[in-house]
Amino acid sequence: MTSDLPETDAVDFANTDFAGIHQQLAAASSSFNTMLQIVIILEGLPWLAASALLAKNAALTSPFSDPLMAWVLCFSAFLGIVGYLILVYNRLLVIYYARALNGYRAMFAKALPVSKFLPIDPQKPRRRDSSGIMILVVIALGVTNALYLFLGIWTLSGCPSAAVISVTIAGAVVTILYFGITSDHRSQVN
Repeated sequence: MTSDLPETDAVDFANTDFAGIHQQLAAASSSFNTMLQIVIILEGLPWLAASALLAKNAALTSPFSDPLMAWVLCFSAFLGIVGYLILVYNRLLVIYYARALNGYRAMFAKALPVSKFLPIDPQKPRRRDSSGIMILVVIALGVTNALYLFLGIWTLSGCPSAAVISVTIAGAVVTILYFGITSDHRSQVN
């Protein structure tokens, strides 16, 4: 798409729009980073609970035998999964704002020669990044929360097979949600 605006109008228009979208992109990026910090803190709750239980009862051989620890593990897994889904949402916001910026750059690429040093493809970045930080977050949080949920349910029920079944179901739901909402092949509403 090319612009029929005179060069000065195009520059003024681009500056105004870029400023607004840059602010939104910065806010979305900040929200992602803050939520990542919160999730990491939440994932440490079971470790604090385990150390408190061991400090309270020196004769305790394993903090995982205490029912309170099982509830802390289940609660942490639930909050970790919710936090993970918020991270995915914030990541998608960042991607959509970056795509909007690329779209504006593409519209004004003739008037403003930015394509040499800035991306102008409105389909980039991809929604699902298999070589960046999100794949590490997906794997780390998935494994950690699955382990917490497994240990919590196993301790509460005393049945390893119930724990395995519940972790499998939770993992399948989170995986389907992640890959469903980040798919680049979903139909888009215009």
